[in-house]
Amino acid sequence: MDILKEFLSKEFLSQFKTGEDVSAFMKELHTRVYEQMLEAEMDNL
Repeated sequence: MDILKEFLSKEFLSQFKTGEDVSAFMKELHTRVYEQMLEAEMDNL
């Protein structure tokens, strides 16, 4: 999975300076993933 390698790259991870930075990113990622899943589900109706 190339995207996973990008997420785990030193360059990408270096942007997170605090646990709060990581939490904010994870919250945004979670929101976007669920929005995308719901959108795909709606497209299939």
